Amino acid sequence: MTEECEATNSLLIHSCSRASLKMRLVSLRSAQGNFNDDGLVLFSPKGEEDASAVYVWWEIFMFILIAILGGLVGSAYVWVNEHITMWRKKVWKGKHPMWRVFEACGVVSLIMTALYFLPVAFDCVEEPHFDDASHHTGFHGLNTVRYTCAEGFYNQMATLSLTPQETTILQLYSRETAGFFSIR
Repeated sequence: MTEECEATNSLLIHSCSRASLKMRLVSLRSAQGNFNDDGLVLFSPKGEEDASAVYVWWEIFMFILIAILGGLVGSAYVWVNEHITMWRKKVWKGKHPMWRVFEACGVVSLIMTALYFLPVAFDCVEEPHFDDASHHTGFHGLNTVRYTCAEGFYNQMATLSLTPQETTILQLYSRETAGFFSIR
């Protein structure tokens, strides 16, 4: 198991370094010798819909920080899963395979219970009223979940946790629902 995790980590490191190198080469090739802010592909607003998105060279340090934090979180995730897997192998070794079914049912029950009762900790918010056609409800719009709220109100956490994953992602990243989720 340890050799497999080390091989996976090594593969991830090599893949990330190769992708980073390719990204730099494409940026430099596209810059065509012009190394100012507008010359690099990653920092150029040309061809973008939003011309106000101008980046400067020093912002790359923020992107590097985000990449480092993402790598640390990913490494921690791999480390935790490796240790959980080794612990589970010790616990379930020599036991009847039906215990694994009970384990899966227990984990699913625990997660579903937490997702169901999590919205209790959040207040109800008044449903937004749209005066124009730019915002709508439906596939790309806001699909609210009342949970325990009165008519005309909705629970933001229930809207995010008690809907299908695709709907949650659409609601979080859709332009029509920008600003509707302010979990405090």
